[in-house]
Amino acid sequence: MKRIFSTVVALSMVILTSVHTLAEENDINRTAIDEAKQYLSGDVIISSGNMSSYTAADGTEVMLEWDNVYDCTIKDEKGMYRNDTYLKSDGKITRPKWFEGTKKLKGDAKLTAGSETDEVSDVHLTLQPPSAPNFQNVYDYLTDYIDIGNTDSEMTVVGTNRINRLEVVRDNGIQTKNVEGVEHTYRTLNKNGAMVVTMKCDSEKTNYLTVKLWGDDTGDTMLWVCDPTSGNMNITNSSQPSRNGLVDRRDWVELNFLNASPQYNGGFIYSTYMIPKIYTEGNIQRAGMQITAI
Repeated sequence: MKRIFSTVVALSMVILTSVHTLAEENDINRTAIDEAKQYLSGDVIISSGNMSSYTAADGTEVMLEWDNVYDCTIKDEKGMYRNDTYLKSDGKITRPKWFEGTKKLKGDAKLTAGSETDEVSDVHLTLQPPSAPNFQNVYDYLTDYIDIGNTDSEMTVVGTNRINRLEVVRDNGIQTKNVEGVEHTYRTLNKNGAMVVTMKCDSEKTNYLTVKLWGDDTGDTMLWVCDPTSGNMNITNSSQPSRNGLVDRRDWVELNFLNASPQYNGGFIYSTYMIPKIYTEGNIQRAGMQITAI
């Protein structure tokens, strides 16, 4: 009997010890979650990494799940639109490209540490893009013509450096179209897609950007051109309030627009834009122009 009694007492001690340890663990997890909530209550600035977890001061890991993610880069709240391009539900971050600029996101986070959970609504995140490429000393590798869809024309490799004459985000990839027996390569920008072309220019003359488009296309897309670094075409005015729920393009230039009727049946059209000299004068030997589809 003593042996049995002793065993029961020992078992009780083990149970009590386990309960005490579980309670301590819950306290640790709750403290970690509260710390994560405090972190998420401010404007979270992200320049690298993901948002799939938060590590508390004591090393406890809090897992993060995201929902209701909106792009609210435009200060006017009416300009927000649901968009998980940059932040997925599992917390994976896709940083904006250098010419997209800083992105402002808003979303709801679910926090989990062990058996403890909590939620934070309207978390504000700022995603910082990488720095713009250094285009110094690349003039000899630039061209005054880019055959879009031709990878040899869009970029070149010099030593260990890759020089992108064209960079693109949110397009349908390289496609081909046969026109009168000739294969043409092209790219189609999706809504809010953009491409940047970096080309040779003459700093002492007026330079023009000409874009070759398919005349049979229809829809409601507009193509706008702007400076990829400042995000506008009037370098002295960087204000970008919202209009129609999107970035104000009063500083942008309309390059082309689509409607229900083709602009030219069965053939190409050419849209030309005169680049302001402020972007090409002086010692500048290249012109970088961004084309955005809205």
